[in-house]
Amino acid sequence: MCPAPVGAARLGSWRSAEPTQRQRLDVLLDHADRLQNEAADPRVPGFVTAVAGALTHPDVAAVLAVEQTSLRSGLLPWMERARDCGQVRTDWSAEQAISWLLALEDGFIGAIATGGLPAEQAPGTLRDVIHRALRPTAVG
Repeated sequence: MCPAPVGAARLGSWRSAEPTQRQRLDVLLDHADRLQNEAADPRVPGFVTAVAGALTHPDVAAVLAVEQTSLRSGLLPWMERARDCGQVRTDWSAEQAISWLLALEDGFIGAIATGGLPAEQAPGTLRDVIHRALRPTAVG
């Protein structure tokens, strides 16, 4: 079993529960599950629309940039360990894999906000899409 990344304790309970006994990929997929569960809230489309509109304000944009940086740095040790353990593809750097993970999540939320995707009708779909994107690819 791969050891937990340094700093796991500060990542929050959903990312650090029993870190030495959990597969690194599961931690990353749990992040997607949490997002999908939150997206089922009927207030999400309005919230996403409001935040998108507020992005023109420099203070709001700065806060969201800090949040994005924090999220990336929190996910990075888990993605690195998942790569080291062969649980995710190695043809992308950990940073690239995180960018794809977040792009898929952002697209999911955007589709919910615009009514293009009903979150409550697709349990596990976001997890499945992310798992398929991150899974190790066959070389040859």
